[in-house]
Amino acid sequence: MLSKGMLNSKLWIVTDMPSAPALQTGAFFIGMEEIIYTSNLSRIGLTEADVYLTSIVPTTSPTKEFGWFLTDADGKRQLNMGLAYLKESILSSKPNVILFFTRTEHAMELLLGVKDPDPWRGHILWSDVLNCKVSFTYHPGSVIRQRYVDKDEKPGQFEALLQLDLGKVKKEMNSRELNYVVPETHVHPSYSEAMDWLNELYNTAKVLSYDIETIQHSIIDCIGFSRDGIHGYCIPFYYPAKGKLIPYYSESETLDIWLGVRRLLQSNIPKVAQNAQYDNLVLWEYYKVLPRNLVCDTMILAHNMYCDLPKDLGRLISIYTNLAYHKYLNKTGTVEDHWIYNALDAVSTLHVYQGEIAEAQGLGVYEHYLNITHPSILPCLAMQKQGVNIDIKLKDAAMEHEATVMEGIITRLDRVFPKPIGNVKKPSHKFNPNSPKQKCELFFDILKCKARKYKGKVSADEDTLEKLIEQETRPYVQTLLRACIAYKQASYMYGRLKTPLRNGRLHTKYDPAGTDTGRLNSKESDFGSGTNLQNAKKGVQRAMVIPG
Repeated sequence: MLSKGMLNSKLWIVTDMPSAPALQTGAFFIGMEEIIYTSNLSRIGLTEADVYLTSIVPTTSPTKEFGWFLTDADGKRQLNMGLAYLKESILSSKPNVILFFTRTEHAMELLLGVKDPDPWRGHILWSDVLNCKVSFTYHPGSVIRQRYVDKDEKPGQFEALLQLDLGKVKKEMNSRELNYVVPETHVHPSYSEAMDWLNELYNTAKVLSYDIETIQHSIIDCIGFSRDGIHGYCIPFYYPAKGKLIPYYSESETLDIWLGVRRLLQSNIPKVAQNAQYDNLVLWEYYKVLPRNLVCDTMILAHNMYCDLPKDLGRLISIYTNLAYHKYLNKTGTVEDHWIYNALDAVSTLHVYQGEIAEAQGLGVYEHYLNITHPSILPCLAMQKQGVNIDIKLKDAAMEHEATVMEGIITRLDRVFPKPIGNVKKPSHKFNPNSPKQKCELFFDILKCKARKYKGKVSADEDTLEKLIEQETRPYVQTLLRACIAYKQASYMYGRLKTPLRNGRLHTKYDPAGTDTGRLNSKESDFGSGTNLQNAKKGVQRAMVIPG
């Protein structure tokens, strides 16, 4: 077994398998992977001597892919032996925490039953199988590859998250116990309990976090609150039964509770929310409740600090809190877990808020958030609710133009391809320029263009095709690439122009946290209406938006 360091180290780092060059040199990582590994350890004050480094299997596969160990008979034998030896070593050596450098979900599923480790990244878990704390982060090889992705894929994001994850496990390596804050969740209340909670929150809360859960965006099935980051409250309004939504309270009780919710949310108590634009729009649009005195949207503050890092609540919890990961609860299918999930979202938002404020002040960006970004939240919400006026005749003319462009491209492509490309059932035409599968087969299998992978899979997205145009010397291949791009753009705009109007108005979402530069952007709303108006082409598409 290729390994490095002392078995009695309190921190173990485990990767899936060593590379072939590493096996040849006897080093665990080589080249840039070694630099990534040692430099990030150094940034948090650790050296290689502080860590025991090993792998799930002792050797690389003939295909250089971990999947070989899952499908080949000899590979399965080696994998089972590697897993047994690793478990035995961990149980006998008793490290306090293990950090997995994983490039493959299969390894974690086999070892810990975690099918997709990515959402759990950065969270500290307890493993009964290994009798210690565990966490997941990105492999140095993945970090290197992610440095060179396109701008919209946030190059350098993996390395920043790797640094954060290493810093977190460093804090955990000196104790065996989980250093968690364990919140108390209060769910499925009676009518009188729900009213008591609302009154207590109204009378005692110094700061209040809130979170809604919705069905089809317009129906709030429950709402969660927290005033202290310790107690989370979930008040339900509906629950599913036999394929139907059943009201939790009587009609009169529901009305009383909503009056209590409105009094609480429209009070002067300082309020915190994650993605407040969504929650506030639903509350305002469908329940006539507009929360007052919002002091922080944790998602938007996160974007102000680190525009290239993820800002979903699960990731923010891993960065700013000492709470257990709970987002999986919303996928168990039980009503009880859904309510607990809602209560914990409210609790977590307060913890994230406290961590973000301290960091934003240290970075010197908190004043910018308070004076520039935060005041734009309510106007953006109001603009989305009001919508923009649309000249319907011009909108229809713009759609007709894009449809004509698509039809012309298809007609010309059908002349080039008298037979369908690939194994396509009932093709509407010979070659579909919007089909990733057909484009991959045409450009990479038939025309032998240089393939580009994204997340381990061959990609034929627009960025890839644009790069292929620059690389290609064959004029007919360039023509085909341009045709696919033009068709994709026309179909995209056609789909955007089909967005539903309400009373002749286009309801687009305006996002204060939408761009890396801080520029306000627009995009399709959470309700499926609207589009990114900044992509409207000059001419009729822009002319269709009129004042009023």
